[in-house]
Amino acid sequence: MPTPPHLADALSQRQQQGLLRQLGAGLEGVDLYSNDYLALAQSRLLHQQIQQALADRGLLGHGATGARLLSGGTDLALELEAELAQHFKAEAALLFNSGYVANLGLLQAISRRQDLVLYDALCHTSLREGIRLGLGKNYAFRHNDLAHLTDLLSRHQPTISKQGGVIYIVVESLYSMDGDMAPLQAMTTLAQQFGAYIIVDEAHSTGLFGPDQQGAPPRHHGAGLVVQLGLEPYIFARIHTFGKAFGAHGASVVGADSLIQYLVNFSRSFVYTTMMPAHGLMAIRESLRLQNGQGIPAGQLQKRFWDAVATWQRLVATAGLNVVSAHAGPIQIILTPGNANARSLALYLQQAGFAVKPVLSPTVPKGQERIRICLHNYNTEAELSQLLQACAKILLAT
Repeated sequence: MPTPPHLADALSQRQQQGLLRQLGAGLEGVDLYSNDYLALAQSRLLHQQIQQALADRGLLGHGATGARLLSGGTDLALELEAELAQHFKAEAALLFNSGYVANLGLLQAISRRQDLVLYDALCHTSLREGIRLGLGKNYAFRHNDLAHLTDLLSRHQPTISKQGGVIYIVVESLYSMDGDMAPLQAMTTLAQQFGAYIIVDEAHSTGLFGPDQQGAPPRHHGAGLVVQLGLEPYIFARIHTFGKAFGAHGASVVGADSLIQYLVNFSRSFVYTTMMPAHGLMAIRESLRLQNGQGIPAGQLQKRFWDAVATWQRLVATAGLNVVSAHAGPIQIILTPGNANARSLALYLQQAGFAVKPVLSPTVPKGQERIRICLHNYNTEAELSQLLQACAKILLAT
């Protein structure tokens, strides 16, 4: 079939650089690379609850038949959004087909020519793509650098205000490649000072952080870092994705009812795409209910996860490997500067029985290549200890 020659040229160049991506099956071994933090993607109990819930409503769940505003609208979707809004402590929620699509749809819709978007330099590609699709100006601030963010706000706020625009600050609650967290409390104070609006992508904190400690007993298990910190009244929009800790698929934007109604009218990635099928909706709903006490004790899955994180932190503290992180979250990194070094360590660990993958430049800055470790509530102390011992054999020998 005919193709433009520059496609082959680009692939050839990428292959010569050793950066050619190719599809393949998943890795064998101890899972330390998937986003299935709570093991719900492989939960038989969740599967059974989804099937039973579909049967109870007489739903097959194969396809939605159309866009949400046409034939794809269902009572189930409306009910789920109401349940999600309550869980995430927001006025309203709107479902999207994935986190990527939600970020595109939100940021494209809200950014006008007179507006300004300031975003963390390590924000996910989907956030940056959504910002690019919007009409407002945008600038990156250095990762988690409040001084740089303050400087940008100070310089641009008078002009934006004079133009009748607004400023949005876009961050992730927990960063997908470094595993560290945004200083949300300080950022909230800063946003109030300058009249800015904060958008938080909670992709990697959804299902893990929480609950709201005000409850007795605690509620909102896995509602995210914003809810755990009690900051939800001060955040303009949050994006919660369900393809990670929830073990399902899809995403939701939560915020004020006026925001959700605005997106229904102006978000192109919502308006012009086929709705997710009933099975996808039920998977989200049943995962949410399972985490909060339907089938197992509420919060049990999160407790197991945080026990695994504590075990990792304790083991790292005595491993003598200063290139290994010990973040209070699911994502850890083993720094191995250089693509060749990252590939070599990943291959060694794979052969030792661990499912890990390297993260190479230009996905991360040159010199910041790494092995990205994802922790799960099923990773044992023996497995984590063996991983660190295997790393030590290579890293301490060089």
